[in-house]
Amino acid sequence: MECDTCTEHLDNTERLPDSRCPSCHQDRSGARDPPPAAAPAPPAAPNDGRDPQPAADAQARPPREMEMTWYIGNSPDDEQQRKAAALRDAPGVRRLVGVRCDRDPAWSLQLLQRAAPSVEQLSVYGPREAHLRAVHAMPRLTRLLLSCHDAALAAQPPELPALPTGHSRLQWLRVWDFPRAGATLLQSLLRAHGHSLEFLQLQVGTAGDKEWPESCGDLHSLLEPCGLRALRRLVLQRGARRFTHGPAPCGQQRAQVRRVLPGAEVLCIECDDVEWDDL
Repeated sequence: MECDTCTEHLDNTERLPDSRCPSCHQDRSGARDPPPAAAPAPPAAPNDGRDPQPAADAQARPPREMEMTWYIGNSPDDEQQRKAAALRDAPGVRRLVGVRCDRDPAWSLQLLQRAAPSVEQLSVYGPREAHLRAVHAMPRLTRLLLSCHDAALAAQPPELPALPTGHSRLQWLRVWDFPRAGATLLQSLLRAHGHSLEFLQLQVGTAGDKEWPESCGDLHSLLEPCGLRALRRLVLQRGARRFTHGPAPCGQQRAQVRRVLPGAEVLCIECDDVEWDDL
């Protein structure tokens, strides 16, 4: 199995090796210690019928969210009742995580379309072109985790259109598994949100003899035309062992990127020991 967050592998003896990854950390903690017993709920305050649902309590409730990571099974025929319930609940959701488009593309597209008007935080795995276009058009989206490992997308990567002025609110973006053929897709995504995007995390290696993104010797050339004028921090993620990385090539890569993004802090998650900023 592979961690959906940092892509490291786990087995029965060594759970997950990356201590900075929040999913790995939770895995190890759960394996060592049983969860504490829940404290008894305090008695409900008396209600005289005049204020059955105070406005202050309504404002204190957390935003609606849906966790789909282990929800939809492994094929379109799995979990039909739960999928139908998710479609009913999607309108109004603000945080939608773990959408596996590759497992049931048609249902996943319906889910994204129904959640589109309200969703602000989203993680999507294995999207196809239709899923990407649905995500691209979400008017309230501020945080997005995008893992593009679908073979069909690699064969014919689309180019996303520019967005109307004032449409984009995206401030936080984490991108994994973009194929080299999808460089134009990544560039079009970054250009569309260049005026609002403040935090960007890319899974990419340093210069080497592997295929992109496991090795990358021209990251600065890819990023330079994207118009990332609001960017404050770029974090380069190397966590998976298959990615090329070393102190010298890492320093050279970051120096090249800093020259084309002078307003941004450019960090390596390994060399700079960066803490994970989770969705």
